[in-house]
Amino acid sequence: MKNLFDFSVVPKKGEELFEELFVNEKIRVEKIFSNELKNGQWYDQEGDELVFLLQGKATLEYEDRKKDLLAGDIEFIPSGVKHRVF
Repeated sequence: MKNLFDFSVVPKKGEELFEELFVNEKIRVEKIFSNELKNGQWYDQEGDELVFLLQGKATLEYEDRKKDLLAGDIEFIPSGVKHRVF
C-alpha cells in the first residue's frame, strides 16, 4: 500500500524523488518529494499536471511569473507550459 504522507525515504538536499502511485492509459499519478531545490529543472510536459503541495512550501516559476505555494495549495499546469519548482 502506498501512502502520500510516507516520508521515510528523504532525498538529499537539492534533489527530488519520484514515486509512481497510479498509472493507466489516461492518467498518471506521481508523488514528487523535493528537498531544498536551488536550480529546479525546466519542464515542458505533453500532459496536463495538477500539483497538490502536501507539506512545506515551494515556488513554481513559469517563463513570465512566479507563484508561491504553501501546504494545501493546488495548482493546475496545462500541457506545454514551461515551468520549474524551487
